[in-house]
Amino acid sequence: MTKKKINKFREPNKLTPVNYGAIEQNLYALILRQISISVWAEKKQNTFFSNKEITLSIDELLFWFNCSKSNLANNVAPAAKSMVSKSLIYNDGVNDYEIKFLDSVEYYSNSGLYIKVNANAIGIIKEDIPKDYSEIDITHYFKLKGKYSRRLLKIISQWKSIHNKVITLELDEYRKILGVPENRYHRTESFIKNCISQPMLDVISCSSGEWTAFDDEKKGYELHRKGRSFSSIKIMLNKDASEEKNDLPF
Repeated sequence: MTKKKINKFREPNKLTPVNYGAIEQNLYALILRQISISVWAEKKQNTFFSNKEITLSIDELLFWFNCSKSNLANNVAPAAKSMVSKSLIYNDGVNDYEIKFLDSVEYYSNSGLYIKVNANAIGIIKEDIPKDYSEIDITHYFKLKGKYSRRLLKIISQWKSIHNKVITLELDEYRKILGVPENRYHRTESFIKNCISQPMLDVISCSSGEWTAFDDEKKGYELHRKGRSFSSIKIMLNKDASEEKNDLPF
């Protein structure tokens, strides 16, 4: 199977898949990619996109997950079905709300995944992906090893067109965006290693040189204290503009 022409997807900045594992996040990306293409086609052809069913063929799944059919059946399909019971977090600028993303998922070994996206979720995505989004390289996304790396890629992709953009976040907000459970990584050393250092290294090393750190220590970030404790993070990663191509010209 040849690689699809559209190799990016748009993720609304107001939506966060906080409870998704790595495989679920990859499926989330493929679904958003399909919706992104459909919305783009709707605008280009002046048609109305209302189909809430997304089909991911066996060939597509084998290509993107780079695995066997048995692996699709034993790992990818169950992960897709688990997404039906998991909500996305939607932030309206003031409050967070849980919204249902998928209504149903069916998997057939000879044809693929048939996914029904919730109508409310479709409405939010359609409204936001032309104007309030992060456009993410899906090939890079699939190379990443951890779920926190994928969330980090979303954060930096929002600002990728601005050279030497310093993204400053309170650590509580950073934890929330990454989807770190409240009962995990309360020890500073463990949090920095698993939720900051490893995701930064993963994003950089899997980018084929497209993302580089511009902080003095070339780690991609700086931590800042308030009193005796770390309170905020400055993310310092640059995207090579020469490699950038807007595949979704809304």
